[in-house]
Amino acid sequence: MSEAKAKTVFNKIFGEAKAEEIAEFLETLSPRLGKIGITHPFGEFYVHEDRLDLRTRELVTISTLVTQGTLPQLKIHIHGALNVGCTREETEETILQLSVYVGMPKTINALVVMRETFDTLALS
Repeated sequence: MSEAKAKTVFNKIFGEAKAEEIAEFLETLSPRLGKIGITHPFGEFYVHEDRLDLRTRELVTISTLVTQGTLPQLKIHIHGALNVGCTREETEETILQLSVYVGMPKTINALVVMRETFDTLALS
């Protein structure tokens, strides 16, 4: 697993400024978490774009985060999904489909986070 490759993919998904912000936040929680939280997922899985492209990986990640109700991380990955070419419509449709499987409360909360993310990006 290459830390350099992981960082390249991480930056590609979130953009350099946001990626640095996320990395610094993780490191403030725990220096080891900063390394593990980037190197493992992005160096072991996301890096294999030949197996599953980044758009698909981000939609899978969004689905998982909605299911878990982990809204702060959902916001980050909605931003990442848009950065790698997912449309707002695809993102919304992914979340809406989950209503059948995870329930309305989680879907509503996820849609609120989605709208907040879209609004924030429109302002920047």
